[in-house]
Amino acid sequence: MPGATLLLSVLLVHAPASPAAELLRRFVQAGHETLAASGAVAVDACLTGAQVEVVLLDVGLAPVEVGRVLEVLKRHGVAAPMLWCNVATAAAPGPASLGRPESDEFPMLLRRLQRVLQPDRQALQLEVGELCIDFRRGTAVRAGVPLDLTPTEFAVLGHLAEQRGRAVSRSELLQAIWRITFDTGTNVVDVHIRRLRMKVDDPFGSPLIHTVRGAGYVLDLQPPPGERQHGARA
Repeated sequence: MPGATLLLSVLLVHAPASPAAELLRRFVQAGHETLAASGAVAVDACLTGAQVEVVLLDVGLAPVEVGRVLEVLKRHGVAAPMLWCNVATAAAPGPASLGRPESDEFPMLLRRLQRVLQPDRQALQLEVGELCIDFRRGTAVRAGVPLDLTPTEFAVLGHLAEQRGRAVSRSELLQAIWRITFDTGTNVVDVHIRRLRMKVDDPFGSPLIHTVRGAGYVLDLQPPPGERQHGARA
């Protein structure tokens, strides 16, 4: 869309030899809008028309290149927090050794990002009936059963829980979770709601996620007036 601002969760600045493509794939798979750039020149090019929330700097970057990257970020007015990461070890699970399971640093990196992106949720815990959401740990449990949610699914569920009893529109979710401030025609919200229902509602019989015609989605124990039947997914 001409003139629109692209809102990115993560700008990954990596060394030329780092396996950034694999790490980028894992970030996108986890639901983070992410761009990868190798060095200051690439950063300068990709920042045109973009607003960044977090900058990840690869420990493999040469000190002189880090200085150039910081100059470019300053020139573009990027005031986002910066984190160091080891792209080589975070891109893929490490080899098993001494009988231990494979080591994977990526989930730890995601937790660091979540603490930066959502600092106001450090010690917050919400309950909706038998559903318990722990924002500090990034976990959700229903009826004592841990829910296997992706970071983006957890973010959507958390936003609905914070707005319990109020219908949350698709556009609100797009802006709150994906930082999309204009209509792209994407069905990403519907896809994530369907996945959440499969994990949060279907195994337990009684739905918590309801569809309100013309308004959006609501998380509550009872369906609100005008709620579409649970079987009619939207």
